[in-house]
Amino acid sequence: MNIEEPNDLVLQKEAYILTGIVHPARADVNIPKVKCALAGMFINISGKLEFSCTKSLITATFVTDSKIENINELRNIIRNAVSIRVHYLGFILGCGYDVEIDRMIFPNGDVTVFGVDFPALRDHVQHSPLNLLKIENITGGISSPTVSLILSDFNIALRDPDNLPFYCYRCIEAAMQFFKKDGMSEKAGWELMHSQLNTERKRDGIDYIKNFSDSLRHGRLTNRTDQEGVEIVNKTWDILLKFFQFLSVNNNGKILQDPSS
Repeated sequence: MNIEEPNDLVLQKEAYILTGIVHPARADVNIPKVKCALAGMFINISGKLEFSCTKSLITATFVTDSKIENINELRNIIRNAVSIRVHYLGFILGCGYDVEIDRMIFPNGDVTVFGVDFPALRDHVQHSPLNLLKIENITGGISSPTVSLILSDFNIALRDPDNLPFYCYRCIEAAMQFFKKDGMSEKAGWELMHSQLNTERKRDGIDYIKNFSDSLRHGRLTNRTDQEGVEIVNKTWDILLKFFQFLSVNNNGKILQDPSS
């Protein structure tokens, strides 16, 4: 299919058009046309990208000489490329912005609207008992900075694949800090968490997640496969499920004081 665009980008072979928005939409972000070569960090995607942002609305055209097998990864790569410019603008202006790519038009004209779920995790949690737990059961009816931090970091992990291991491991560390009492060593804090949640560092993948997290924490980017990302998310979710179930049981009839509150 030949797609005519009002620009001078030569559309050869396959062209994918993606649209999106900069949040908050009321910010009225405008970025003139940007052209760049693009390649994925973790997968074999390469091509030429052209995008612009007008009134916070993003339009991007990606041209490649091969068929895209993983559209979610392409979406993430395009979002990262756009985010660099948007976040730099925010850095200059002292503003905070977020970039969302919401749909893709394929070379044959088909359209995909991206959902908000993490497909592999959605399948993993479909039989979760958490749907029977109310947030009040988990927090004991009080404000819980620990629960808030965990839920916030896990939410960011699902929306930021490149930094996913960092946020996942921080979720687990936050759960450990919940059990760690004043004057207690980190080692003792981990041991107490394991005894209360029936977890083990190796068996439950905590060390596995930490290995990926450490590189990012030190500002070092490393290669990671899609399957490794799925394993990190699913293992983190399993540990957090145990933590929330522990809170629900222990907050039933008595308030378990959050040490961070």
